[in-house]
Amino acid sequence: MGNDGNPKLCSHDDLPIWAQDNDFILRGYRTPGGTSDELQARLAGSTSASTSTSTSTANGASNGARQRAGNGKEEADGSVLTTKLFEHDSVYKCWRSVWDYVHNETVNIHTHFWGVQVALVAIVLHTAEVLGWLPEQLRFVTHNPLFYPAAIVPPTPAIVSKDSWRSWLPVGRGAAAQSPSLPPSFNALVSLPVLRPSLMGPLHTIASQRPNDWKDVAGFAIFLIAAVVCLGFSSFFHTVACHSRDFAHRCNKLDYIGIVVMIVGSFLPALHYGFYCHPRLQAMYAFMITSLGSGAMYTVMSRRYSTPAYRPIRTSVFLALGLSAIVPVAHICAMYGFEAISRTMGVHWLIASGAMYVVGACTYMLRIPERFSPGTFDYFGASHQIFHWFILAAAFAHYVCIRRAYAFWHTAEAASGPLGGGAQAVCLALEALRAS
Repeated sequence: MGNDGNPKLCSHDDLPIWAQDNDFILRGYRTPGGTSDELQARLAGSTSASTSTSTSTANGASNGARQRAGNGKEEADGSVLTTKLFEHDSVYKCWRSVWDYVHNETVNIHTHFWGVQVALVAIVLHTAEVLGWLPEQLRFVTHNPLFYPAAIVPPTPAIVSKDSWRSWLPVGRGAAAQSPSLPPSFNALVSLPVLRPSLMGPLHTIASQRPNDWKDVAGFAIFLIAAVVCLGFSSFFHTVACHSRDFAHRCNKLDYIGIVVMIVGSFLPALHYGFYCHPRLQAMYAFMITSLGSGAMYTVMSRRYSTPAYRPIRTSVFLALGLSAIVPVAHICAMYGFEAISRTMGVHWLIASGAMYVVGACTYMLRIPERFSPGTFDYFGASHQIFHWFILAAAFAHYVCIRRAYAFWHTAEAASGPLGGGAQAVCLALEALRAS
């Protein structure tokens, strides 16, 4: 029966055809709406086909089918009557299944449900910080050392020569240290302390001197709202996937929409900080990812690609959309060098985020590990659950990346003074490194 003693669950073979998705997950399915009707049709069909050959064969087939259904009955005249199974044919029943008992969607639902709660808390904290309402007791969360580069300024608060620039961005080999054309604003940054966890107090003051502009607010809002949409749609879909065929298919499209929104929403704030000194490149790559996202949305929303048979194609579309980030990342690293970009925006966190998305998607697409041991990972450890954990980890890594970029540029701009703007000085210095 595959219900492990729970009459609200069934096996893979008992599912209606539309609900059969992963042949390697054998047990723990919530009985979908319409299951009783389909089992009745199967039993009736089996009885009719068997009667044309022999009465004894018909009885055997009918009894076997009813045994699979778990609640089959037979009247004296041999007709089949299937007792109505418990079906998750309402949103309320689906929602109760999230909390009342364990099934093979439990991990998928809870990972992203609680991920939504974390994202909502982050939105509240960001809003409070922007409005100046954040209590001092919570600054240890928003100003955690993890969200700040290890050293983003010259190693001494004194005015130093241009040669010391290489101790901050040690990728320059000549032009950055020797070019006489660098303006006086080059030294504006040296008024900042070395950014280390032991100096978190001064950092709070410096980082708060430059208020958030609309691009900062929009960037974090887009990312966090995209996370809520992606994780929320995913959790909702996995909750109601057993409701009925039509309802499940409609909600499955919401899941696809959420993935595209998450990819595009992650892309945009990273572009803002990565190409901080190049607004035209920001606009070009923003147009690129928006166009690609629109194409991906159209593809995954198509009825043709909504069936389980097209899962590899859908996954490939998402992978291609996500991997398009390689182009701007490679571009900015080619311009300034990997180490410089690691210091200005923590690009290694961005790369880690992308890698986790790819590994998780490939694990899901290849059905690893359950394909190697069907039935072992029915409730815990299946590929889809692993994918969900990777999505959460990747989203957090991406958040760390843009927080570190935010901290760098806010600290740089806070160094403005009689020698010029800090951000302008950094842009000029980065261009000097680029020319070296």
